[in-house]
Amino acid sequence: MQTLIDAGIAFIIGLQGLGDWLTIPMQFFSYLGTEDFFFLVLPLIYWSIDSALGLRVGLILVTSNMFNYMGKLLLQVRARIG
Repeated sequence: MQTLIDAGIAFIIGLQGLGDWLTIPMQFFSYLGTEDFFFLVLPLIYWSIDSALGLRVGLILVTSNMFNYMGKLLLQVRARIG
């Protein structure tokens, strides 16, 4: 039984090692959801592309954050640390 467990652990460690090349693309996609990204892109959309579109995107962002906050309050979901 211990041999099977050791083989399973080795298999999982091998699978986890295959994803190292995904670290940078996943960090990029994670950055797309940060406040810094929105503070950079929202003014760019508003001033450079279309002010109405910028206002709509801003309204969607504020509304989404409001529903997210209210949902967390109602369900008492705690954020994971780490």
